[in-house]
Amino acid sequence: METVAIYNVRLSDSMFRIIMGIAVLSLGFQYQSLWGMTGLVPLMTGIVGWCPVYKALGISTLARSRINTRFLVKERIEESKRRWL
Repeated sequence: METVAIYNVRLSDSMFRIIMGIAVLSLGFQYQSLWGMTGLVPLMTGIVGWCPVYKALGISTLARSRINTRFLVKERIEESKRRWL
């Protein structure tokens, strides 16, 4: 079974994106401008932990060992489910 990494944004990068997204959204509401809706993009990529632009460019801010650790745990859980069910 092949494991595919679905995260490509590091925690510090995610936190920065969430803060910037909230800031842009608040400025949009304060100035009653629809441009504030652009804050949804960094907010959502920060929450989800995946950025489509990073994917297109082949960039990941995660350390390789961090990716392997996340998915190794998921893979072991799925393997134990198959074994016992």
